[in-house]
Amino acid sequence: TFSVPDRAKPGMDRRDIEISQVITNALNRAIILEDMPRAMINVRVYITQADAGTRCASLTAGAMACADAGLPMRDLVAAVAAGKIGDHVCLDLSKEEEDFHEGEGATDVPIAFLPSKNEILLLQLDGRVSRDELKKVSRSVKKAL
Repeated sequence: TFSVPDRAKPGMDRRDIEISQVITNALNRAIILEDMPRAMINVRVYITQADAGTRCASLTAGAMACADAGLPMRDLVAAVAAGKIGDHVCLDLSKEEEDFHEGEGATDVPIAFLPSKNEILLLQLDGRVSRDELKKVSRSVKKAL
């Protein structure tokens, strides 16, 4: 077992449900479901230790597992937790960076793409960011992936 700051109740909490839905929606768009009309696909991701970026890490791991299992896919999924800390765009934010509160604070922007199709599967925003700053984050993510 791992030492954690809070004792969790058994079952899924609101955050677990949200991450599950985000991963399901993204994988449903990445997998060619039409080729398997009667198939049931069950992807389970267990996070044993996390600093931050669990959505993106879970989505990437789930997509890699589907590809490894031989499921027909439109493309592999590339995901990264981006963000803005003060005036700086950063990739792969740590928990400490996500929780930054000085000035404008931090903005968390998990993004997932189908790289060869240049299609966004996931884009969430937690914090404040201008349209130009969001474009800058998106360009940084595309360049990194």
